Amino acid sequence: MMEAISVEAMLASIAIAISVISVLFSEWRARHTFRATWTRNVVTWAISAQRQLSIMEHDFETADGVPADQLPDRTQSLSRLAELSAIIDEGRLFFENSRKSEYGSDKPSAHQGLRPKLLDHLVYSYRSYQSYVKNEKHNPANTIRKRRKAFNSHVQELIDPKWFAKKASYDTSKLDVVS
Repeated sequence: MMEAISVEAMLASIAIAISVISVLFSEWRARHTFRATWTRNVVTWAISAQRQLSIMEHDFETADGVPADQLPDRTQSLSRLAELSAIIDEGRLFFENSRKSEYGSDKPSAHQGLRPKLLDHLVYSYRSYQSYVKNEKHNPANTIRKRRKAFNSHVQELIDPKWFAKKASYDTSKLDVVS
């Protein structure tokens, strides 16, 4: 009888251990899956932002000395601004403002506090392009280019491509091209 209890107790202990390991693994997997999904969504959002910034930058790439009829007209410009504005608001879904209790308490909650630097690059590009639309006759291409590059760097730091390459056992140095 003693051996039967001992075997049953051992089997019960093994079952409990397996259950605990299963729960821990499930929690780890859920966190890992959440990070991968969140990162994929951020990358998709960032790609749309990069594309829009590139379009806006190249509207003026050769603006100096180009006849006015070849520059974007007001309708095109307003459409580009509307698209970037929507992208900025989408970014607010991923990145929360800081210091909400200190700044902008009279504003809607998504606009209270200090905007993340990542979104600043988009907002400053928007404002630069908007000043052109308001007939301030400056070329916003350089500002947008600098902000686009800084935005790309911020996103890259955030998503940490080296971490994903390591997890995928992918050697990114194989992509290097020697000229």
